[in-house]
Amino acid sequence: MTLRNIGENEQVSYENYSFWLMSLLSFASGNYVEKLYKFITVIDKNGSQIKSEYWSGRKLRSNRRGIVVIEPHNLPLFINQCARKLTDEIFINRGLNLSLNWYINTFNNNVVEVDFLLLCTALESLIYRHFKESSERLVSTKKYREVKKKILEIINNSRLDINEDEELRKYDIFARIIQKPFDDGSCNKIGSLSANTEKMLDDCGVPYKDLFPKVDFIKIRNTIIHRGINEIDNNFIELRKLSTLIVRIFIVILGYEGKFMESRKIELYNESEISKYGLICVSLEYIFSQAKNGCSS
Repeated sequence: MTLRNIGENEQVSYENYSFWLMSLLSFASGNYVEKLYKFITVIDKNGSQIKSEYWSGRKLRSNRRGIVVIEPHNLPLFINQCARKLTDEIFINRGLNLSLNWYINTFNNNVVEVDFLLLCTALESLIYRHFKESSERLVSTKKYREVKKKILEIINNSRLDINEDEELRKYDIFARIIQKPFDDGSCNKIGSLSANTEKMLDDCGVPYKDLFPKVDFIKIRNTIIHRGINEIDNNFIELRKLSTLIVRIFIVILGYEGKFMESRKIELYNESEISKYGLICVSLEYIFSQAKNGCSS
């Protein structure tokens, strides 16, 4: 990569651009792409060229677990379309940079539950940026604190009338359930995480109904966070579907118009007729056509 006409005050922009480009290449290839060596030519005040070389000496991360989203023969088209969109608006304001980093972190992990939380975090960082410009509070902070104080006072005062130990134990559980949404502020927000996820996907034009008709993967996320594990048999399938959804979001935000790979359920008709997930080459146009025909992944 050669960048020309970079002024002295644009070094930060160059660093951002190169980092974002490496993130895109990591996403596309399923490999960690890192800066190991760079060669810089600058002009000093006397008009002479000064060349400097830099070798980071960084140890490479060797294990690749990421999905090859863009096949090698489609990579030039992908980079040509996306290189001009490496801007603050897309990567910072819309949160693509942070979300890509969470996604890429799944390459170096082999625990399904951890991968699931990493992908959920990638999604939530995009949701946060999407709704950042609009007010998420239903009432002002001052009014919220006033109401919270009065309600918690009622709960605490009502406890004084209870004498039996078992009834008191149950009441304390009830009180914690009531207090929790006030402590985390969730009762003063517009919409749940599921609702906000659907709203963002609809706003951005990301097809998702074939993967999650009800965005019910949020329940799995909550169970893993609160219990440390999700006790169901289809964790891997749900992980694949969530990964597919994240890939689609990135493709839409980047405005890529070409072929890419995504996980789909593939029927293998052998002796045991095993169903498993595999990669197929698709386009957004194809996905939308499948959705109209009522097909699902």
